[in-house]
Amino acid sequence: MKITRQLAEPILAKLSEFLDYNINVMNDQGVIVASSDPSRIDQIHEGAIHVISNKKPLVISPDDLDRFAGSKPGVNLPIEFLGEIVGVVGVTGDPDELYKFARIIKITVEVMIQQVYVNNHLQYKNKLIENWIYDLIHPQLFDAKTLEQNGKHLLNIDFNMEMAVFLLHFSDLTISNGWENIDVMMKLNQKKDEILSGIEAVIPSVSFYSFIDNETCLVAIKCKGDKVVEEKQIAHKLHNYFKQYKLSLRIGIGNRAIGVEGYRDSYFQAKQSLELMRIFNSEKRSTHISEWKLTRLLASIPEKLRNEFIDQFFSGKHQLNTELIHTLEVLFNCQLKMKDTAEALHIHRNTLQYRLDRIQHQIGLDPRNFHDAVILLVLLYLMKINDYQ
Repeated sequence: MKITRQLAEPILAKLSEFLDYNINVMNDQGVIVASSDPSRIDQIHEGAIHVISNKKPLVISPDDLDRFAGSKPGVNLPIEFLGEIVGVVGVTGDPDELYKFARIIKITVEVMIQQVYVNNHLQYKNKLIENWIYDLIHPQLFDAKTLEQNGKHLLNIDFNMEMAVFLLHFSDLTISNGWENIDVMMKLNQKKDEILSGIEAVIPSVSFYSFIDNETCLVAIKCKGDKVVEEKQIAHKLHNYFKQYKLSLRIGIGNRAIGVEGYRDSYFQAKQSLELMRIFNSEKRSTHISEWKLTRLLASIPEKLRNEFIDQFFSGKHQLNTELIHTLEVLFNCQLKMKDTAEALHIHRNTLQYRLDRIQHQIGLDPRNFHDAVILLVLLYLMKINDYQ
């Protein structure tokens, strides 16, 4: 750890908020890198060089000034970090009055330096994880071998562990509330750090996690209990935790998997689960990919093929208006039960029959016929998927 001006000045500024003393911070070469007296910055402090050489505190009295150029009366104490002297802190004033107090300042500076080191180390690790996850989920650039090597040696990921990927989407996280851009980003980054800390606190079985954009966080969680059941329980815990912060949260969950390629597949499944929640305006707060069944299969059909199938029934004059489409949606939600459908639509059963006759006449499919009803249900799903994309 090198004591630089960039490191020392914020520490000195913090100390100056509650201390009314002249304080100097010197690096391991005896150069003053931060001072309550700006005119002394970059000067050589002979007293600091003496402390570094002898590895002992130095008290400078007025009679000693000729021996220690660039110094003033006061107390100079070594700054220690991981068992080494990395600099010196000096407090100007009457040595008899200052010595005990100077020791408190020394300890404070050392603690603050340690905190900076821990924060820098944590930021470095978080950046490693963020970059690793980015490579894991990249649509085209995927190198399983390199990812596995880096994950093992740099992040200590156990690729034999069965995990499920959760995607947490916070839809209101980036609302600016009128702040300037720089303030928005600072507050956003602070909020994201708080969210990541909360995730780790609530779910101890987290293996790796990071935000992949400003609203979505990827979390890989080790799972050992009942499949899907445990995942839903974890999602419930996360919802309960973030409810206190009034954050709008939706969670998509992928299947459990092992290995780099398995975790990547789980991510894309969680992503698709989130997308299907948006497409079909699901009121659920979390969904597992296994819940989507037929819908997931239809969403995987290429757009060209979807359009060809839709045009086979809905083209030219063969179109259904909003009322008829809504009637079909309610009919399917009511499991094709006419009485329940009429009641849900608040219409007479004869009116419902009339609407179904119109549908049959316009596109040649009778919703009362099971085979035709299946085709109509598929058509409605495909149109919703197309509208979203």
